[in-house]
Amino acid sequence: MQQPDPQPVYRYTGNHGDQSSFGYTYSNSRFSLNAQRILRSADFGDISVYKSDYRLSRRTDQLTGSVSLGRLGSLGAGYFDVRDAIAQRTRLMNLSYSVSLWRNSSLYASLNREIGSSGYSAQLQLSIPFDSWGTASFSAARDNNNRWSERVSYSRAAPTDGGFGWNLAYANNPSGGDYRQADLTWRTRRLEARAGVYGTRDETNHWGEISGSLVAMNGGVYATNTINDAFALVSTQGYADIPVSYENQPIGKTDAQGYLLVPTVTSYYHAKFQIDPLSLPADVALPTVEKTVAIRDHSGFLVEFPIQPISAADVELVDEQGKPLANGSQVAVVGGRQQSYVGWDGMTYIDPVQQHNRLSVIPADGGPPCQAEFSLAKPQGIQRVGPVVCR
Repeated sequence: MQQPDPQPVYRYTGNHGDQSSFGYTYSNSRFSLNAQRILRSADFGDISVYKSDYRLSRRTDQLTGSVSLGRLGSLGAGYFDVRDAIAQRTRLMNLSYSVSLWRNSSLYASLNREIGSSGYSAQLQLSIPFDSWGTASFSAARDNNNRWSERVSYSRAAPTDGGFGWNLAYANNPSGGDYRQADLTWRTRRLEARAGVYGTRDETNHWGEISGSLVAMNGGVYATNTINDAFALVSTQGYADIPVSYENQPIGKTDAQGYLLVPTVTSYYHAKFQIDPLSLPADVALPTVEKTVAIRDHSGFLVEFPIQPISAADVELVDEQGKPLANGSQVAVVGGRQQSYVGWDGMTYIDPVQQHNRLSVIPADGGPPCQAEFSLAKPQGIQRVGPVVCR
């Protein structure tokens, strides 16, 4: 529990605090038991109260346990004793029961009581899932003043990759009019639109909203859903329809300009981006298909995959009688560092090639060294050249 405090713990005041925790846990297939005590000094705080007007409780004791009843469900019980920052004490007791029914539906019941106060609260809930079509829920609740309320709802979350979601709910309120609610969500890669209505029979409210983000980066503008953390722009050097994966999960393909915006990157995490090279043409070179980057909060990063066109040639080498050179003959590019060997039918692979090329060959059959020359109109892609006579 947290209580208001006019002087927040964390204001870089230089104070020091400490926290001690003691506990015991035991569990097996039939039951589990957990006991814990947490003690904190007056000046102790953590990230949860950073820049906050609240202080953590000074002491927390809890004892919880559960018993498995097999197919009949499970029983749970708990006792909680909390002393807050201003020495106020709260003690709670809880009993609960849950069981799985047909087709992944479930039933849950709980009973709660604050020791030292009158009355108790209770809740009963039945949840029925319909696979990808959402979940229906029926519940009844009792407050400490013995007032009951009932609620029925049917909801479906909009898929993260796009689609429709909805929420329909009705509740009777013992202290006022019955409450009604209905809303619809439409999500795409570029925006999310929502509209709905809620209220009582006497007062009804309508609302609607469209949310999203615009990213201007590397000379382009991209529309996407609201960016709440970091994002990345993947570039494949102008190659379109290249599948991209984020953390081994496919997230889309690059557009006509060779870009794909990834709007849901976790900041400060070394995230892995991958592209599928099988969708690239055969006459390109790709040094890497995977990159790992860490991006700051509310920042973007350009993840580039350098893809370079190959300029190579399959050259058929023959001697002056037109016979293919022997397998294993050594081939070197004059004026360059490329080296290769002659394979079957006098074929050798040269990468890269220029518009004008000269080869020096040492025949594997012991014949005299020779040279071969060939020219290309456009040294692009992988071309078949020959037969080329080695003299």
